[in-house]
Amino acid sequence: MKLINVNVENFRGISNASIKIDNFTTLVGGNNIGKSTILCAIKILLDNLKPTRDDWPAHQPSDEVMRITCEFGDIQPWERLKPAISTLLNGDLLQVKMEAIWTDADKKPECSYFVNHKITVTPFNNKGITDAKKDPELAGILSHLNINNAAEYKARIVLV
Repeated sequence: MKLINVNVENFRGISNASIKIDNFTTLVGGNNIGKSTILCAIKILLDNLKPTRDDWPAHQPSDEVMRITCEFGDIQPWERLKPAISTLLNGDLLQVKMEAIWTDADKKPECSYFVNHKITVTPFNNKGITDAKKDPELAGILSHLNINNAAEYKARIVLV
């Protein structure tokens, strides 16, 4: 697979940048225009790192969410067969996103990672509340969500 798009928002000195990556892409420009910042953003996302306070614009807390998104294409047939990849695909793409927020200088930044994929099967597919209650894992989820009857169950089921 190949990295084909990078989007960076509110990261260091970059407020918003979208870069389309071709087979051979070179970042060229003067000093302090963001070449290394783009590479650092990619590294944070791909290495599943958490941004530090130094990664925020002006090193200050903000209400703005930091986002780094990478999109991968040209996924090879053998890659599609790997369970770790096949379940994360959205059509012909693998989209990975990191979002972070830092609103309080006295607290650490909060960070979450996401994969944009299409869910085709869930443990609740084609199960009514009676069948769900018989499955120990699903029964635990129902209990945690305080779902006790068929009406509550039906109200919470989302069809994809």
